[in-house]
Amino acid sequence: MAGAKAWFCVAEDHYRLGEIHLDHGRLVEAEKSFKEARRVLGLMHGEDHPFVATTCNGLGMVYKDMGRYGDALSMYNEALAIRRRRLGERHSDVATTLCNIGGVYYVQGNSGKALEYCMQALEIETEAKGRESEGVAISLCNIGGLYSHLGEFDKGLEMLEEALEILGVDHPKVTVLLYNIGLSREALGDEEGALESFREAQRIYGMHGISDNDAKRADTCVRRLEGGSL
Repeated sequence: MAGAKAWFCVAEDHYRLGEIHLDHGRLVEAEKSFKEARRVLGLMHGEDHPFVATTCNGLGMVYKDMGRYGDALSMYNEALAIRRRRLGERHSDVATTLCNIGGVYYVQGNSGKALEYCMQALEIETEAKGRESEGVAISLCNIGGLYSHLGEFDKGLEMLEEALEILGVDHPKVTVLLYNIGLSREALGDEEGALESFREAQRIYGMHGISDNDAKRADTCVRRLEGGSL
């Protein structure tokens, strides 16, 4: 038992290293670390262990970032199958994996298929953790963005505003959410409401000293709408 626990810790260490590599964009190194984590864990616990699903999920993220979408879907589907067997159909980790699969379909240009998976994820996440949970809010963000991408801005805005209500203005993801709400309001002809959302995003970016591309996009939208209102 002690030996198995030690090997599990080794697998965890490889996985954490893979996460660090992934966060820094070192995709080849991340792939190697996640694969090694899976190999070590598989030797001691077999291929059906829940943490094997976690390593598959990590590989899915790597392959998605590499543009290897077929490989990403293969890894995510393997993670999904393991999690369904070991954790049950209605577990929050199943919802996370469904959402990840939806993300791959989205970048492939299949927003309809992405929406299908994200709606499944929302249903499971709501059942598992309640409507006020962060996981539900993230699912709502994803679905809202997909509806907007499909041109259904009213449905998208409804989802995004519910997500904002759950997360509150202090959550790290709220700036991007406010920006997307602004875009949806503008698309629906509500320029005043859009400007309000963009300004709030701008305020939070400034408060935290953030000047990345998302912050610059919010600044651009504020200037554009302010210029149009003069």
